[in-house]
Amino acid sequence: MTINYNNLLALKLEPFVQTVAAKDAILYALGVGVGGEISEQERELPFYYEEKLKFLPTFSTVIAYPGVWIARPETGIAWKHCLNGEYVVTFHRPPRIGEEIEGRVRITEAIDRGPGKGALIYNTREVRERRNGDLICVVKQTHFARADGGFGGPSGPVRQPQPIPDAAADMYCDIPIPSQAALIYRWCGDPNPLHIDFDVAREAGFQRPILHGGATYGTAGFAALKMLCNHVPERLKQLDVRFSQPVYPGDTIRTEIWKLGAGKAALRATALERKTVVLNNGYVEYES
Repeated sequence: MTINYNNLLALKLEPFVQTVAAKDAILYALGVGVGGEISEQERELPFYYEEKLKFLPTFSTVIAYPGVWIARPETGIAWKHCLNGEYVVTFHRPPRIGEEIEGRVRITEAIDRGPGKGALIYNTREVRERRNGDLICVVKQTHFARADGGFGGPSGPVRQPQPIPDAAADMYCDIPIPSQAALIYRWCGDPNPLHIDFDVAREAGFQRPILHGGATYGTAGFAALKMLCNHVPERLKQLDVRFSQPVYPGDTIRTEIWKLGAGKAALRATALERKTVVLNNGYVEYES
Protein backbone atom coordinates (compact mmCIF):
# COMPACT_ATOMS: atom_id res chain seq x y z
CA MET A 1 0.00 0.00 0.00
CA THR A 2 1.45 3.32 -1.12
CA ILE A 3 0.22 6.89 -0.96
CA ASN A 4 -1.05 8.23 -4.26
CA TYR A 5 -0.57 11.99 -3.85
CA ASN A 6 -3.38 13.14 -6.15
CA ASN A 7 -5.88 10.61 -4.83
CA LEU A 8 -5.10 11.48 -1.22
CA LEU A 9 -5.60 15.21 -1.69
CA ALA A 10 -8.81 14.58 -3.63
CA LEU A 11 -10.22 12.32 -0.90
CA LYS A 12 -13.62 13.51 0.32
CA LEU A 13 -14.41 12.69 3.94
CA GLU A 14 -18.04 12.81 4.97
CA PRO A 15 -18.94 15.32 7.71
CA PHE A 16 -19.31 13.73 11.13
CA VAL A 17 -22.19 14.84 13.37
CA GLN A 18 -22.45 14.54 17.13
CA THR A 19 -24.85 15.86 19.74
CA VAL A 20 -22.92 17.17 22.74
CA ALA A 21 -23.69 15.36 26.00
CA ALA A 22 -22.39 15.98 29.51
CA LYS A 23 -20.93 12.48 29.71
CA ASP A 24 -18.76 13.18 26.64
CA ALA A 25 -17.11 16.18 28.30
CA ILE A 26 -16.69 14.28 31.58
CA LEU A 27 -15.09 11.26 29.90
CA TYR A 28 -12.73 13.59 28.08
CA ALA A 29 -11.72 15.40 31.27
CA LEU A 30 -11.01 12.13 33.08
CA GLY A 31 -9.03 10.87 30.08
CA VAL A 32 -6.66 13.85 30.14
CA GLY A 33 -5.94 13.62 33.87
CA VAL A 34 -8.45 15.99 35.45
CA GLY A 35 -9.36 14.97 39.00
CA GLY A 36 -6.28 12.81 39.40
CA GLU A 37 -5.00 14.61 42.48
CA ILE A 38 -7.16 14.70 45.62
CA SER A 39 -5.79 18.11 46.60
CA GLU A 40 -7.07 19.58 43.31
CA GLN A 41 -10.44 17.84 43.05
CA GLU A 42 -12.55 20.61 44.56
CA ARG A 43 -11.03 23.20 42.22
CA GLU A 44 -11.39 20.90 39.20
CA LEU A 45 -14.90 19.67 40.05
CA PRO A 46 -16.71 21.74 37.37
CA PHE A 47 -14.89 19.83 34.63
CA TYR A 48 -16.21 16.39 35.65
CA TYR A 49 -19.42 17.04 37.64
CA GLU A 50 -22.57 17.32 35.55
CA GLU A 51 -24.30 19.72 37.98
CA LYS A 52 -21.63 22.42 37.54
CA LEU A 53 -20.20 21.38 34.21
CA LYS A 54 -17.67 23.48 32.31
CA PHE A 55 -16.10 22.32 29.05
CA LEU A 56 -12.34 22.13 28.81
CA PRO A 57 -11.37 24.20 25.74
CA THR A 58 -9.50 21.25 24.22
CA PHE A 59 -12.66 19.10 24.42
CA SER A 60 -13.69 20.89 21.21
CA THR A 61 -10.94 18.99 19.37
CA VAL A 62 -12.66 15.62 19.87
CA ILE A 63 -16.33 16.42 19.26
CA ALA A 64 -17.65 15.47 15.83
CA TYR A 65 -14.35 13.65 15.26
CA PRO A 66 -14.39 11.30 12.23
CA GLY A 67 -12.42 8.51 13.91
CA VAL A 68 -9.40 6.76 12.43
CA TRP A 69 -9.88 7.99 8.86
CA ILE A 70 -6.18 7.42 8.09
CA ALA A 71 -6.95 3.66 8.23
CA ARG A 72 -9.17 3.84 5.16
CA PRO A 73 -7.57 1.79 2.35
CA GLU A 74 -8.06 4.57 -0.19
CA THR A 75 -5.65 6.86 1.70
CA GLY A 76 -2.72 4.51 1.00
CA ILE A 77 -1.34 5.36 4.47
CA ALA A 78 0.38 2.64 6.54
CA TRP A 79 -1.78 3.75 9.44
CA LYS A 80 -0.36 1.44 12.12
CA HIS A 81 2.88 3.40 11.88
CA CYS A 82 1.19 6.80 11.90
CA LEU A 83 1.47 9.21 14.85
CA ASN A 84 0.30 12.70 15.71
CA GLY A 85 2.83 15.27 14.52
CA GLU A 86 1.36 18.70 15.29
CA TYR A 87 -1.79 20.47 16.43
CA VAL A 88 -2.51 24.10 15.59
CA VAL A 89 -5.86 24.92 17.20
CA THR A 90 -7.90 28.10 17.57
CA PHE A 91 -10.84 28.13 19.98
CA HIS A 92 -13.78 30.35 19.00
CA ARG A 93 -16.44 29.46 21.57
CA PRO A 94 -17.28 26.53 23.86
CA PRO A 95 -19.86 23.97 22.75
CA ARG A 96 -23.12 23.65 24.64
CA ILE A 97 -24.97 20.59 25.93
CA GLY A 98 -27.54 19.42 23.41
CA GLU A 99 -26.00 21.21 20.42
CA GLU A 100 -25.66 19.24 17.22
CA ILE A 101 -22.05 19.68 16.12
CA GLU A 102 -20.61 18.98 12.67
CA GLY A 103 -16.95 18.32 11.94
CA ARG A 104 -15.54 18.51 8.41
CA VAL A 105 -12.04 17.33 7.53
CA ARG A 106 -10.13 18.23 4.39
CA ILE A 107 -6.63 17.05 3.54
CA THR A 108 -4.58 20.08 2.58
CA GLU A 109 -1.11 18.70 1.79
CA ALA A 110 1.12 15.62 1.90
CA ILE A 111 4.85 16.25 2.34
CA ASP A 112 7.29 13.53 1.26
CA ARG A 113 10.35 13.51 3.53
CA GLY A 114 12.02 10.81 1.45
CA PRO A 115 12.51 7.01 1.62
CA GLY A 116 12.86 5.84 5.20
CA LYS A 117 12.02 9.31 6.57
CA GLY A 118 8.24 9.22 6.48
CA ALA A 119 5.62 11.69 5.31
CA LEU A 120 3.64 14.56 6.81
CA ILE A 121 -0.10 14.58 6.14
CA TYR A 122 -1.64 18.00 6.77
CA ASN A 123 -5.38 18.29 7.34
CA THR A 124 -7.80 20.91 8.64
CA ARG A 125 -10.99 20.20 10.57
CA GLU A 126 -13.63 22.83 11.17
CA VAL A 127 -16.00 22.15 14.07
CA ARG A 128 -19.29 24.04 13.83
CA GLU A 129 -22.74 24.15 15.38
CA ARG A 130 -24.76 22.47 12.66
CA ARG A 131 -27.91 24.59 12.76
CA ASN A 132 -26.44 28.08 12.42
CA GLY A 133 -22.84 27.39 11.41
CA ASP A 134 -21.26 28.94 14.52
CA LEU A 135 -17.56 28.12 14.54
CA ILE A 136 -16.48 26.21 17.67
CA CYS A 137 -12.83 25.59 16.78
CA VAL A 138 -10.44 24.99 13.89
CA VAL A 139 -7.96 22.12 14.21
CA LYS A 140 -4.97 22.04 11.87
CA GLN A 141 -3.39 18.64 12.38
CA THR A 142 -0.27 16.96 11.06
CA HIS A 143 -0.04 13.17 10.91
CA PHE A 144 3.50 11.80 10.88
CA ALA A 145 3.25 8.77 8.58
CA ARG A 146 6.51 7.10 9.60
CA ALA A 147 6.40 4.33 6.97
CA ASP A 148 5.23 6.35 3.96
CA GLY A 149 8.23 8.35 2.76
CA GLY A 150 9.27 8.11 -0.88
CA PHE A 151 5.84 8.28 -2.52
CA GLY A 152 6.88 11.07 -4.89
CA GLY A 153 5.12 14.03 -3.31
CA PRO A 154 6.48 17.54 -2.68
CA SER A 155 9.26 18.00 -0.12
CA GLY A 156 7.84 21.22 1.33
CA PRO A 157 6.97 23.69 2.57
CA VAL A 158 6.71 22.51 6.18
CA ARG A 159 5.43 24.39 9.22
CA GLN A 160 8.11 26.21 11.18
CA PRO A 161 8.22 25.47 14.91
CA GLN A 162 7.72 28.01 17.70
CA PRO A 163 11.10 28.55 19.40
CA ILE A 164 11.38 27.87 23.13
CA PRO A 165 13.32 30.51 25.11
CA ASP A 166 16.78 29.51 26.30
CA ALA A 167 15.96 30.25 29.93
CA ALA A 168 14.23 28.69 32.91
CA ALA A 169 10.45 28.47 32.55
CA ASP A 170 8.32 31.12 34.26
CA MET A 171 6.01 28.46 35.69
CA TYR A 172 5.22 24.77 35.49
CA CYS A 173 2.45 22.34 36.39
CA ASP A 174 2.65 18.58 37.00
CA ILE A 175 -0.32 16.35 36.10
CA PRO A 176 -0.19 12.57 36.67
CA ILE A 177 -1.66 10.49 33.84
CA PRO A 178 -3.85 7.68 35.22
CA SER A 179 -2.79 4.18 34.20
CA GLN A 180 -6.20 3.66 32.57
CA ALA A 181 -6.23 7.05 30.77
CA ALA A 182 -6.01 5.61 27.24
CA LEU A 183 -8.82 3.14 28.04
CA ILE A 184 -11.02 6.11 28.92
CA TYR A 185 -9.87 8.52 26.22
CA ARG A 186 -10.54 6.08 23.36
CA TRP A 187 -14.28 6.58 24.06
CA CYS A 188 -13.84 10.22 23.05
CA GLY A 189 -13.93 9.20 19.39
CA ASP A 190 -10.46 7.75 18.75
CA PRO A 191 -10.59 3.93 18.97
CA ASN A 192 -7.17 3.42 17.31
CA PRO A 193 -5.98 0.01 18.61
CA LEU A 194 -2.45 1.39 19.03
CA HIS A 195 -3.65 2.69 22.38
CA ILE A 196 -5.14 -0.53 23.77
CA ASP A 197 -3.90 -3.58 21.81
CA PHE A 198 -0.44 -4.77 22.88
CA ASP A 199 0.17 -6.62 19.60
CA VAL A 200 -0.60 -3.53 17.52
CA ALA A 201 1.60 -1.40 19.79
CA ARG A 202 4.52 -3.82 19.44
CA GLU A 203 4.04 -3.96 15.66
CA ALA A 204 4.33 -0.15 15.65
CA GLY A 205 7.58 -0.34 17.62
CA PHE A 206 6.39 0.40 21.17
CA GLN A 207 6.80 -1.77 24.26
CA ARG A 208 3.13 -1.34 25.20
CA PRO A 209 0.12 0.78 24.18
CA ILE A 210 0.84 4.51 24.23
CA LEU A 211 -1.42 7.36 25.20
CA HIS A 212 -3.30 9.13 22.42
CA GLY A 213 -1.53 12.26 21.20
CA GLY A 214 -4.81 14.10 21.59
CA ALA A 215 -4.90 13.13 25.27
CA THR A 216 -1.37 14.43 25.81
CA TYR A 217 -2.46 17.64 24.10
CA GLY A 218 -5.49 17.86 26.38
CA THR A 219 -3.34 17.41 29.48
CA ALA A 220 -1.02 20.24 28.41
CA GLY A 221 -4.05 22.35 27.55
CA PHE A 222 -5.51 21.82 31.01
CA ALA A 223 -2.17 22.76 32.57
CA ALA A 224 -2.10 25.96 30.50
CA LEU A 225 -5.68 26.70 31.56
CA LYS A 226 -4.66 26.37 35.22
CA MET A 227 -1.49 28.45 34.94
CA LEU A 228 -2.54 31.20 32.53
CA CYS A 229 -6.34 31.39 32.62
CA ASN A 230 -7.28 30.74 36.25
CA HIS A 231 -9.40 27.74 35.14
CA VAL A 232 -11.67 29.98 32.98
CA PRO A 233 -12.17 28.08 29.67
CA GLU A 234 -13.19 31.07 27.56
CA ARG A 235 -9.82 32.74 28.16
CA LEU A 236 -7.83 30.15 26.20
CA LYS A 237 -7.81 31.21 22.54
CA GLN A 238 -5.11 29.15 20.81
CA LEU A 239 -2.88 26.20 21.63
CA ASP A 240 -0.32 24.81 19.19
CA VAL A 241 2.07 21.93 19.91
CA ARG A 242 4.55 19.66 18.17
CA PHE A 243 4.56 16.04 19.33
CA SER A 244 8.10 14.79 19.94
CA GLN A 245 7.86 11.50 21.89
CA PRO A 246 5.00 9.24 23.00
CA VAL A 247 3.47 9.35 26.47
CA TYR A 248 2.71 6.14 28.36
CA PRO A 249 -0.24 5.88 30.75
CA GLY A 250 1.21 6.24 34.25
CA ASP A 251 3.62 9.03 33.26
CA THR A 252 3.56 12.39 35.03
CA ILE A 253 3.43 15.26 32.57
CA ARG A 254 5.22 18.48 33.52
CA THR A 255 4.03 21.40 31.40
CA GLU A 256 6.34 24.42 31.38
CA ILE A 257 5.33 27.95 30.37
CA TRP A 258 7.42 30.90 29.20
CA LYS A 259 5.52 34.20 28.98
CA LEU A 260 6.21 36.04 25.72
CA GLY A 261 4.23 39.21 26.40
CA ALA A 262 0.61 40.13 26.95
CA GLY A 263 -1.58 37.12 26.18
CA LYS A 264 1.15 35.00 24.58
CA ALA A 265 3.34 32.17 25.85
CA ALA A 266 5.62 29.32 24.79
CA LEU A 267 4.99 25.80 26.10
CA ARG A 268 6.83 22.51 26.48
CA ALA A 269 5.80 19.25 28.18
CA THR A 270 7.98 16.49 29.61
CA ALA A 271 7.32 12.97 30.88
CA LEU A 272 8.88 13.63 34.26
CA GLU A 273 9.96 10.14 35.34
CA ARG A 274 11.55 9.38 31.96
CA LYS A 275 13.00 12.90 31.54
CA THR A 276 11.64 12.89 27.98
CA VAL A 277 10.22 15.90 26.12
CA VAL A 278 6.84 14.78 24.73
CA LEU A 279 5.46 18.10 23.45
CA ASN A 280 7.74 20.79 22.11
CA ASN A 281 7.59 24.17 20.37
CA GLY A 282 4.22 24.95 21.93
CA TYR A 283 2.48 28.31 21.53
CA VAL A 284 -0.42 29.69 23.55
CA GLU A 285 -2.67 32.72 23.12
CA TYR A 286 -4.98 33.67 25.96
CA GLU A 287 -6.85 36.56 27.51
CA SER A 288 -4.43 37.91 30.09
